[in-house]
Amino acid sequence: MLVQPRLKATKLVDVKLPEETVARRFWFRVLAEPYSLAMRIAVGNSYLPITLQEISKAVATNIAYLKNHSFKKGDRAIIISENCPEWLLMDIAILSLGGITVGIDPNCSASQVNYIINDSEATHVFAKDVKQIAKIDSNYSGTTMLFDQVVLDVLGCVDCQQYPFMQIFDKRAAHSVLQKLTRETKSPVSLYRQLFAIVDKEISEIRRQLLRPAKDGLYGTTNSDLATLVYTSGSTGTPKGCMITHGNIAFACQSIERHRIDASEKHVYLSYLPLAHIFERVVGSMTCIWLGIEIAFSDIDNVADAMKKIRPTILVGVPKVWRKIKERIFREACKTKGIRRWFAERALPIERELANNQYPFMSWSFDQMPEFLEKKILDILVYLKIRRKLGGRLRFAMSGGSATAPELIELFNSFGVPILRGYGLSETCGGVAATRPQALRPKSAPAYPLTCVGEPVEGMQIAIEEEVESSLAAGSSAGEIFIRGPLVFKGYWRLPDETAKVFTPDGYFRTGDNGYLDHNEFLHIIGRKKRSFKTDNGKYVSPEKIEKAFEGSELIEHIVPVGDDKPFVGGLVFVNHEKAKQIIAVHEMDANDKTNIYSHPLVIEAIADAIALANDKLERWEKVRKFVVVPMEASIENGLISLKRQICREFVMEHFSALADSLYN
Repeated sequence: MLVQPRLKATKLVDVKLPEETVARRFWFRVLAEPYSLAMRIAVGNSYLPITLQEISKAVATNIAYLKNHSFKKGDRAIIISENCPEWLLMDIAILSLGGITVGIDPNCSASQVNYIINDSEATHVFAKDVKQIAKIDSNYSGTTMLFDQVVLDVLGCVDCQQYPFMQIFDKRAAHSVLQKLTRETKSPVSLYRQLFAIVDKEISEIRRQLLRPAKDGLYGTTNSDLATLVYTSGSTGTPKGCMITHGNIAFACQSIERHRIDASEKHVYLSYLPLAHIFERVVGSMTCIWLGIEIAFSDIDNVADAMKKIRPTILVGVPKVWRKIKERIFREACKTKGIRRWFAERALPIERELANNQYPFMSWSFDQMPEFLEKKILDILVYLKIRRKLGGRLRFAMSGGSATAPELIELFNSFGVPILRGYGLSETCGGVAATRPQALRPKSAPAYPLTCVGEPVEGMQIAIEEEVESSLAAGSSAGEIFIRGPLVFKGYWRLPDETAKVFTPDGYFRTGDNGYLDHNEFLHIIGRKKRSFKTDNGKYVSPEKIEKAFEGSELIEHIVPVGDDKPFVGGLVFVNHEKAKQIIAVHEMDANDKTNIYSHPLVIEAIADAIALANDKLERWEKVRKFVVVPMEASIENGLISLKRQICREFVMEHFSALADSLYN
């Protein structure tokens, strides 16, 4: 017999669901504003602006290719690639025809790639380079195609030289590309005309489709149909495909507007997180398509350079990104000398061991100043330079993926780039709760605590399952987070039993996360329910809460808390190699010897200091009492980091259980 859980739920704001799909809205915008800037593509060392009309031709070419290869509504197509314009434009083409896009992170191993291909029964696989195609099993019977070969296939060309796919649709860059398309029987001009005859035919058909009522959908595709399968990272088991509908995505895009987040056409967005994941795909790129925001693309290793060239106004990231930016700012600040160093110390919370307050008179003078005047001076001399390093135009950043440390939020707020926090999962099509920009909230509205992830977006209801034991957080309402509303997915692909497990009888989705609602109905996350453990004194401990306490540390790259049924909490520590080298190099020792890095007394002492600082943020029973350094670097390649760039605790414990046990011997 099913027992209804006792729930404390937020108020539900009724919201009308959109009838449009993202694909239909894209095509309406193409016809209504063809010359609006939509993207910027990398050409040499610069970025070339591309209009909606130009990218629509690329999407139409993709549609022609799919039709030529018997692709139909409901078919699955894999995209496995780094972030690039072609990824998103192929996605729009697939969705326009009612197909189902399946994104695969390019860092996935060959075994994971083939598992997803087989599980989804994909008929097509698209990739940016041959390295990804090489991962596919030779027995795969479907079609594989590089983005750069799509046009050649549509034209029936036998010469499959690679060329910049997007550039052919931009008149300023097309000439050199067309030369590569030359065959013995056709000139570049005739090929150009042939291609655009095909493009015009497809756009004419789209125009005819748009004359139908929205409820009938584009090519018969409505908001109740599946749009994408988003496979979970698989760090705790076999990957499962989350079934996300067109309605889920459309509602998610509208939620950004309803939450009063200023994401209008005047913005420029830089996409660099993997498009295979729901956060970047929906909260980032799909929302830009929906709202008409200009998008540029970069791989994650070249973000700093891209920001200087693109000068984005919106940035989406995960806590690790913000921590890396903070570390870079602090490194540069600590290289300065004299009065510039003093201003940097005054403006930034530089770590105690790096501080060098040699101007006591300046400190006294600033202490006598009104706060607004001090901030104005520091803004001109310090914060403005930091903003310029980030492009100079950032209005705000959005953070997700995991909890963002309060000190990171305060730091970014201080130099004028507020971080909006949010909470969501692949199963909820991105964010179900988020903070709003403070300037757009009513003056009487309470301020967000730094530890919360915001309030529910309109149309979504968040509930907490009341539990008997609530040592996870202050208050009796701590427990598992349940979610209900239009963002919740349809279930797991071909796994009805798994789907049934995650839904309550009255339709709530069980997130598996612990949290609580404060008196303002702001959501606070504690951690994964199944990851929580209990020490032998009966106290529950959330590993995520402990990990979050270390977010501000430059030296400790990752920490894995241990202590299930043990007398205290211990920690397996992964060190930041660059920071450890700096600590050792100060004393003119060999900073390149990895053994030295893991065991050097100065590094161990610095780790102990960092743990002491983090312990100040934790309850008595949560404090890390002992630690041991893991003698290797955590990476995606060795399986210690998941595709979401989070430490794989289960994998770490499996391989370093002896180290963990040594803490209690």
